[in-house]
Amino acid sequence: MSFTVRLGSDVTSLDAGTSVPLAIEIANRSDDADQFELEIEGIDPEWTAVPVPTFNVEAHEEQVERVFFKPPRESESIAGNYPFVVKLRSLVTGEARTAQGLLEIKPYNHLSAEINPKRGSVTPVRKQEDFDLTIINLGNTSHTLQLFGNDPEDECTFSFEPEQVTIGPGQQKEVYVGVGLNAYRMLAGSRLFGFSVSGRSIEAPSVVCSAQAQLERKPLLSPGGLIAMMLFMILAVGWWLLMPKSPQLIEYALDKSTITAGESITLSWQAANAERVELMYNGSKENKKPTGEFTFTPEASGDIQIVAISDKRRSDPQILSFTVNEPAPIPDPTIKKFSIKPTTVNLGESAIVTYELGEAVTKATLEPLGLDLNIQGTTQQITPTITGTIEYSIVAVNSAGKTVKKSVKVNVVEGSTATIVKFDGDPKVVPAADGKVTLTWQLNNAARAEISDGTKPTEVDPNKGSLEFVISKTTEFILTGYDTDGRTVTKKITIKFEEPPLPEDPVTPPTGGGDGQ
Repeated sequence: MSFTVRLGSDVTSLDAGTSVPLAIEIANRSDDADQFELEIEGIDPEWTAVPVPTFNVEAHEEQVERVFFKPPRESESIAGNYPFVVKLRSLVTGEARTAQGLLEIKPYNHLSAEINPKRGSVTPVRKQEDFDLTIINLGNTSHTLQLFGNDPEDECTFSFEPEQVTIGPGQQKEVYVGVGLNAYRMLAGSRLFGFSVSGRSIEAPSVVCSAQAQLERKPLLSPGGLIAMMLFMILAVGWWLLMPKSPQLIEYALDKSTITAGESITLSWQAANAERVELMYNGSKENKKPTGEFTFTPEASGDIQIVAISDKRRSDPQILSFTVNEPAPIPDPTIKKFSIKPTTVNLGESAIVTYELGEAVTKATLEPLGLDLNIQGTTQQITPTITGTIEYSIVAVNSAGKTVKKSVKVNVVEGSTATIVKFDGDPKVVPAADGKVTLTWQLNNAARAEISDGTKPTEVDPNKGSLEFVISKTTEFILTGYDTDGRTVTKKITIKFEEPPLPEDPVTPPTGGGDGQ
């Protein structure tokens, strides 16, 4: 190595806005003087200064050069660690050496707050004044501020939206502040309340920003005006109370005007200046309270009359009509399709239920599982958990409660661990003149196996093999595999036998007549 470079310190710490030097030691190990170029890579060039970018170092000498770090005191100089590389390159040989360092910019805090408007007011009608709080972070680190308000007399209430705000370096955030009073006195005079709104950093509780404003309490009336208004209201109320009033129906309505036979209708009403309310329905009269409800079940279309009564005065009668319709016939529930495949299934394996329900069905249940079926669907997967013959039924119900039922039986067996990988015959069609067919097979996990041609079984290799049979008719061969527990798995193939052609009928020569001699 002809030269080396080493940093005076691996970590350089400084405050933004200041300048700190870093010593760089260069050692020339060669026998000749060399000229070097010094660069700093990895950080903003505006943050660095290299007073002497190129310099000479004599043979076998060491030399110290200095560079300076000077990040500005701005929010862009975010607090944190910035890795950098010092690169030293020989201008004679072109060789380059690097050294890594870390620049640590220390955090500084500068938060400011401004509130607008500077003065607000509340009245008996407007209980709260809305203020806009502007917070600016001029520091180089983020803060999450908890907002709170304070007034010396503890008369104000404060609400913030949001109550916490996170603001990064150089950011500005707007926060809504609602300010009101704990209690409002109708006869109190005008008064100003000074208050301040502050934000305290959760990460650094000593970092706080605040702004001040005023809230003015404005009364609705002066004491004299209030007394005059109260006298006027007393006179007006007395005149209104002494004036005789006619009974009237303020509100009256049927909850529904068209129903189906068997349904009920509720009449509700509210009367003013009335002692009672008279109802006329179906040829009879009923007296009710000035405010109330009346439920009835009409058998046919008609109307009901309502009148408010006070002493001998009666309001104008109000008539409300209603219509009773005959209920539409409800179709019977139907099950158009119901099947389960396969009908024989191994324990733990699934089967598919296929079904189709009629439009009148409102609910369908698959028994004995008690499973509610999707009445708009067509399939459902089931997995039997017990062996034996299980009868599954679909019970369909319509809106009138009428039911229909269809059943399908499924045979659930305990499946064998033996499996048949291959079972085939060659040829598939045996000529009558030959009659020979060769069967091949392959099984897994089989303790023994046999092949039957419908007359007798033949024991075969339980793993794989081939065997020749002679048939004289179309034959169905059955391969049966047995596992160690004696459970079976089977597969069938059919080999067709080509029947010999039928013999042709003999040709009978024609008979001819003689010449009569």
